[in-house]
Amino acid sequence: MDFEVISNIMSVLSAIAVPIIVLIIGNNFSKKMALEKGLRDERVPLYKDLLEPLIILYAPNQAFEKDKKYKGMSNVDIAMQQIQTKDYNQKMFEMSLIAPDSVIRSFNNFYQYLYTNKGKSDTQIIMNLWGMILLEIRKSMGNSNTELHQLEMLEWKISDIKNFKVNGEYKKI
Repeated sequence: MDFEVISNIMSVLSAIAVPIIVLIIGNNFSKKMALEKGLRDERVPLYKDLLEPLIILYAPNQAFEKDKKYKGMSNVDIAMQQIQTKDYNQKMFEMSLIAPDSVIRSFNNFYQYLYTNKGKSDTQIIMNLWGMILLEIRKSMGNSNTELHQLEMLEWKISDIKNFKVNGEYKKI
């Protein structure tokens, strides 16, 4: 075969192969994006339910005084009551199946710290662990390039959290 014939064959093959390859790659990318969107949509209500006891835990006790359902209970009692339910445990199990590794690790680190330091936990460590849960959830929802520190996730809630800063920056823990 001469060079011109080979060149023509290569031109025809590449004209056919390139669109097919682009179509396959684009189709795989579209499927992955649709899967990610579906998982993200599932995660939002799940994360909301899993964070509720933590939000209650750090709410002032006065927030529950008028609620007859929680009469005579502290925010710690209410949060622990929710964490110990079958429903909460099922949701934690579901999270372990659909959440990204970083979110699962952040929840694990938080709860393992609480389990091993009952009654003698360090507030700054707890705040960092709670902030890390929120930060990892934020990243999993599409803000993967965030530059926030985990404690910045809590500044809206805790008035004196800036006391944890050293030379204007939060310490790495």
